[in-house]
Amino acid sequence: MSQNTIIILTFIGEAIFWLGAYYLVIKIGFKEKIHAMPIVAMCGNISWELILGIGLFPACPVYWSDCPSTFMQIGTLAAAIMDGVIFYTILRYGRKQFHLPWFRRHYHLIIIMAFGVAFLFIYGFMKEIFTKNIFEAMINGRVPLFLEDGLQGGIYTGWGLALMMSILFIAMNTIRPKMQGQSFYLALFMFLGNLFAFFFDIATMIQLPTLLIILVVPTLIINLIYVVLTYQQTYMKESQQLIHLNNLKADTI
Repeated sequence: MSQNTIIILTFIGEAIFWLGAYYLVIKIGFKEKIHAMPIVAMCGNISWELILGIGLFPACPVYWSDCPSTFMQIGTLAAAIMDGVIFYTILRYGRKQFHLPWFRRHYHLIIIMAFGVAFLFIYGFMKEIFTKNIFEAMINGRVPLFLEDGLQGGIYTGWGLALMMSILFIAMNTIRPKMQGQSFYLALFMFLGNLFAFFFDIATMIQLPTLLIILVVPTLIINLIYVVLTYQQTYMKESQQLIHLNNLKADTI
């Protein structure tokens, strides 16, 4: 199996699990009438995927010479469209989660402005933050010492957002009672999506940058903690309730 085939398979795995996670977020959101993704994470996520999906930066990192650019861009744009539906659930159902009168009164405006700020910040980071060209990618016939983050597939902003999202889901689990807007399979799909994203980075890179490792390792650990938490709160609690119910039945016999 060629390296290029391995790279594409890891991207497909990443896309399957992340699009599956988005589907669950949308399904839970409409079913429970609650936003199932933290608002700050959503604003950053839709911005990142929209920037790459509409071609403000290439969806393919410049160091992957055989990258199927159309396939990558369509996949990223599909994720951005699903993010748009999630954003709608935030606008529709999110207001009731807040109690400050001024925030509730201006809720929609605040959320739209938050998206605008996130979009500009992430685009500015991709455009103006340069990191070492350890992949020796060629731009305009030469190999520059540094590359814009956006030309490297937005790798640092993408993993920064993944780390932030993993922390915010843990916070949401702590704040919300009875697993509102959450599920074990959603947590599992996010973890597997990020795991395949890491495999994708390993397959495409000559060496892993230190900053990337610093972002990836805690992201995957926190993702796994969230998986364990949701499993305990879903299945172990159900088992305890079933045992308690059986004990009650035994007492009545």
